[in-house]
Amino acid sequence: MVSKNNDVDVRELFDKVKMPLKLEDFTIRKVNWKDKATNIKEIANVLNLGVDSFVFVDDNIFEVEQVRHGINGISCYQFPA
Repeated sequence: MVSKNNDVDVRELFDKVKMPLKLEDFTIRKVNWKDKATNIKEIANVLNLGVDSFVFVDDNIFEVEQVRHGINGISCYQFPA
């Protein structure tokens, strides 16, 4: 998971809103104010995986395009808000 947010706010949301995924379902969470491409590269490094094995989904077209242009080989999709 990558999110431009405050960690406490993300935890609170997962506590309050019923969602198919729980926080525990994510191997690594990067919740901060860095750009998402940097966070994804850091996750790939920690997991020792190529970024071509990642799929990035976001509802913000700016974020999708920034990741698409910042990481060669990653699959990016915009999810409707």
